[in-house]
Amino acid sequence: MLAATEGKQVPWENSSLTGEVVLKPLATESKVASVPAPKSTSPDSAVELAYWATIKDSTDKSFFEAYLQQFPDGAFTLLARLKISAIDKRTETERQVAQLPEAERATKATDDSKGTEVASLEHRDPPIQSSAPTTDPSDLVRATQRELLRIGCLWGWANGEWGAGSRKALQAYADRQGVRLASLEPTAAILEKLRAVGGRVCPLTCDNGMGVQGDHCVPQASGLSAFNGTWRLVRRATTDCGDWRELSTTVVINDGNVSSSSGFTGSISSSGAVNIKHTFVYKGKTGGNTLTGLIKGDSGTGKFRGTGAGSGCSGKIFMERM
Repeated sequence: MLAATEGKQVPWENSSLTGEVVLKPLATESKVASVPAPKSTSPDSAVELAYWATIKDSTDKSFFEAYLQQFPDGAFTLLARLKISAIDKRTETERQVAQLPEAERATKATDDSKGTEVASLEHRDPPIQSSAPTTDPSDLVRATQRELLRIGCLWGWANGEWGAGSRKALQAYADRQGVRLASLEPTAAILEKLRAVGGRVCPLTCDNGMGVQGDHCVPQASGLSAFNGTWRLVRRATTDCGDWRELSTTVVINDGNVSSSSGFTGSISSSGAVNIKHTFVYKGKTGGNTLTGLIKGDSGTGKFRGTGAGSGCSGKIFMERM
């Protein structure tokens, strides 16, 4: 067949094949590159990511210090150190600003705030709500209350709640020291002023029938005689009173009657209520002051109002047993 067809047809013979014949396919199909299965996040990495998400917006550096201790080779160690540095710098800036005069504080705070921002270096993680606590504002309240207790202007204890009693104590400090306050709310500047006070500012106040002995209240004579003695009387103007802002004199109280060598007369009731009048002549015109208040123990407070030639002048009074 091969010779007859001049090599065009080749006869097929399988008589010599004794086993199974397997034909190998040509390598025509393109090889598909194998893609390795993604590695799952290790448990430690998952814990680190979850912990970082809860602290990354905190202003308390102790959280970042705890992170560095728990994950010294973690993915966020550089950022944690930057956060700690920024918090330290901001704290120092606030301390310095609190010591500056009020007019300089706004400029100082604006200039320093430009250098306290830290660029975000975090990986893009799914948003997780932060559970880190913020700075407790009651810390400032407690510190201010402790100082008011120390100088004798606040009764009770530092409970971290700024109420009417705390405001009254701060006002008492301001009155005794002649300090003008923009408000009766605690601030870092007020706290620094209180810390600078060396000792007791507000005198120990005892209930009627009790007297001061050292730092304690002790029983005293009862009735009107409980107020007998020489008292220092201070008038502090809160309106325009001409050329004076504060005047001091002494009065004598004897069984409820008030007298002095400077024109003060009046009475004290058994409950400690004060009713005193003062008469004077100014440029040929008669004027006076009407003083009212309340004495408790060895001190008293109240107010005065001008009359006649003294009209328009008013303020506060303070009394202390001498």
